[in-house]
Amino acid sequence: MLRSDIQTAQITAGDGKSFANLHKLLYDRMFFYAYKILGDPGECEELIQDTFIRYWENKGDFEDLAAVKVYLYRTLNFKIMNLSRKKQRQYKLINEIPVRDYHLEDHLIISSEIAAQVRQAIDELPPQTSRVMKLSLLEMGQEEIAAEMGISVNTVKMLKKAGYKVLRKNLAHLKLILSFLIS
Repeated sequence: MLRSDIQTAQITAGDGKSFANLHKLLYDRMFFYAYKILGDPGECEELIQDTFIRYWENKGDFEDLAAVKVYLYRTLNFKIMNLSRKKQRQYKLINEIPVRDYHLEDHLIISSEIAAQVRQAIDELPPQTSRVMKLSLLEMGQEEIAAEMGISVNTVKMLKKAGYKVLRKNLAHLKLILSFLIS
């Protein structure tokens, strides 16, 4: 699914398919962001679903996909803050809400976007190459991957080399973003 497949005007008009495409595009990224803050998958899923429901119920006239993303992330962040406040009251751990580290939150949003782009780029590789790359990300060695897939170690090496070459080319635009994250 390409970003150009999502037309915010269609969502505003009530097109469920465009809304489903938006949900599919952003769900993993938003989950990554929320999970880094909350650490509870169930809470993350619930807040993200509430965020998308709120967007659907109040779907305003957004200029483009970027504006929708900003709205969704801000809404999700508001829900996370509210949940955090509620938890703090329930457990009486502290009386004041801690000062938020917006620099860290920005990094988490950027990191979730980068992770989603890398996953998408890996998914777009040829099936066997994609599988080798995914198994590598699980920290499996070349011998383990070869045994898992029933191919030779040399084939694994060749597929990894080809996969990295394509990923470097397709994800070259991320080098600039990564340099800002590291500095």
